[in-house]
Order: sequence, then C-alpha cells, then structure tokens
Amino acid sequence: MTHRCRSRSAALVLAAAALAAAAPPARAATPDREAKQRDWFTNTALVTQRGEQVRFYEDVLKDHVVVIQFIFTRCPDACPLLTQKLVQTRAAMGGDLGERVRFVSISVDPKHDGPAELAAFAAKQGSAVPGWIYLCGKKENVDLVVKRLGQYVEAPEDHATLFIAGNARTNHWLRIRPDAPAAVIARQ
Repeated sequence: MTHRCRSRSAALVLAAAALAAAAPPARAATPDREAKQRDWFTNTALVTQRGEQVRFYEDVLKDHVVVIQFIFTRCPDACPLLTQKLVQTRAAMGGDLGERVRFVSISVDPKHDGPAELAAFAAKQGSAVPGWIYLCGKKENVDLVVKRLGQYVEAPEDHATLFIAGNARTNHWLRIRPDAPAAVIARQ
C-alpha cells in the first residue's frame, strides 16, 4: 500500500469517526418517557399461544422492533393470507434480522380464540417459530390494546388488514399496506 493510499484510508477512518461523534445520540428511554409509553400502549395482561400471561408493553413491545397484525382463527381467507405475507416477510429479512424483529399477531376474536386455537393457527400457517407471538385474553383487555393501536372494530370480520411496525424505544411507528410485496415490507 502506498503512502498516499494509507493517508486516504486514515482520512476516511478519521472522517467516519468524526461523523459518528457528531451524530446525535440514540434517545435513551428515560423513566418518564418509558412510563408514558407504558401508559399509552398499556401494560394490560394478555395470554400467548403457549398459555403464558404477558404484559403488553413490558413483555411484548419494550426493547423490541415489532410487526403487529390483527387476526381471528376462524377467518377463512384474509387472516391466513396476511399471515403468509408476514411469513414471507420474515424470510425476506433473512437470518439474524428476521430473528431480531418480533412478529405479534393479536386475535380480535377473544370469545373464540384461546391459546389452543392460536397455537393451531400458528402451526397451520408455518408461523409457530421463535420470535412470533400470538396474543389473546379477556375481551376487555384485548379491546383496550386494539383500541390503543387504533384498530378496534365491533365485529372480528371487520378488522383492519394493515400491519403496524414500530419500535417503542425510538418511538418510530408506521402502518404498512398488506398488498405490498414481502421484500418491501421487510425493508420498511
């Protein structure tokens, strides 16, 4: 390597270090900010497809990048198709990235969907994988969470088909259309 190349390499390394130092620090979740997030999203108790009780904010959202969908297991068409889109999205993310994003499927039909129904649906859809959580629970608890996410409807078959992706730590949230290709959803 010539002296000129070494000088350019050193200059690039120094420039990169200067940019990193000048970049604004990642927003840490202060106790007040975290309390506001917990209050907004609620820390409502829900139940997973394995029958485990979890708190929505602390156990599902906090410290995770999530993709949320709304389903009901008796749905004959849209819910299986949407779940397959997320299975494809997870595959498009590839290995490590696909495992760092948590997929969350919330049943909007708590009267009929319990842990056993959710586990059977997940197995049938090929989504019974680590990092994918199906949630159900008492109607009032599920309704509260779904309302906070802006997706409450009276009848399960009227539920939204969009996906919600976000990160509570950075407070970055977006709605994703389900007709987008899996690769596009993965990039978002």
